[in-house]
Order: sequence, then C-alpha cells, then structure tokens
Amino acid sequence: MKNVLNAGIAAALLAAAALAHGGAEHVMGLAKAVSADSITVENTKKQSITILLTPKTEIKKSGAAAKITDLKVGDRVVVHAEKNKADKLEAEEVSFGPSPAKK
Repeated sequence: MKNVLNAGIAAALLAAAALAHGGAEHVMGLAKAVSADSITVENTKKQSITILLTPKTEIKKSGAAAKITDLKVGDRVVVHAEKNKADKLEAEEVSFGPSPAKK
C-alpha cells in the first residue's frame, strides 16, 4: 500500500512540474543515462532523448533542491528544456521523485 501511495505522489509531482512551465519542451519518462553534463530520457514512445545540463539547470527531487548525482538510472523524470543556438535541448529544470517500487 505504501508503494502505491509513493508512486501516486511521484506521478502527481511529475505532472505538476510538467504543467508548470509554458512554451518550453517537456521531456517525461525514465532516466536511461545520467552524467554531469547530460541526461538521456526514454519517453513513453520508447524514444531516447538526450538533454544537456548547464550550470544554470535546477535539479529537484520531490520538490526540494537536489544534485544530478541524486538522479539514478530508472528514476521517473520530467525535464523542462529549451533549444539552444545549436538546436540542442538544454535543461532549465530536472524534476524527479522517488524511484518506482520494484515488483
């Protein structure tokens, strides 16, 4: 029961983060790769999207400030991003919640 509640809370947080920003691209899915300068997210269509991280990127776990090292492969993530001059996605904000419960 606790795992179901945690999953529901995480989904609500991610949905709220996705709706909070207008005009930018939102990438939602599972973290497939995480490094100091980028993250790769697999969306619901099974597409892998790599987003660059900058010193200005805000990282949030369950709404609180976090570090990119707190994000683990397999975590659900929502990235608020804008295209840069090179037409690549740069993250303005990366939000994630607790890791999904293992079955």
